[in-house]
Order: sequence, then C-alpha cells, then structure tokens
Amino acid sequence: RSSGLDRERMHPHLTTLRFPNCAEVFAALENCHKSHPVLKFVGYCNDVNLAVNRCCRAERLRISAENREKARVRKEKWGTVREQLHGDVSSSSSSSMPQQ
Repeated sequence: RSSGLDRERMHPHLTTLRFPNCAEVFAALENCHKSHPVLKFVGYCNDVNLAVNRCCRAERLRISAENREKARVRKEKWGTVREQLHGDVSSSSSSSMPQQ
C-alpha cells in the first residue's frame, strides 16, 4: 500500500492496552491536537497521525505473527496427539474385531 492511503484512513481507538508500544506516538498526537485546536483541522498534525497509523499497523502485524506462530505450534501438537490417538484406536480395534 502506498503511504498516500495511510493518510486517508482513520486510526483505531488509541488505547495503550491494545497498542502498548505506541504510547509515545499517541501522546504526541494528543499533545499536537491540544496545542493546535484549530490547525489540526487543516492538516497540521497529519505527520503525527501518520506515525500513529504506522505504529498501530506495525503492532497489528507483530501480534498477528505471534498468533500465527502460536497457532502453528498448537496445530503441530494436536496433529501428533491425533496421530497417537488414531494409531492406538486402529491397533486396538483391529485386535478386538473377530476375523471372518
């Protein structure tokens, strides 16, 4: 995506609970809005807002990568458990079934 698209999007709700690594950028945007209550409407704080958008995006990508890795590990774990269960079931069911 081009950087021009970042300027057009609104950032998510600015909470440090969701984006703890972006606290400094959030504070800078809030400070810019408080210091320039009228100029913020004509783009004075756009550079800081762009930094907020980039920081939030980086955090989302980081969190997504962590979640993908956790899911991969969980899938591998359950795959081995499933193989063990199916191996046990097939070996026990074949010995208990009468031969014809």
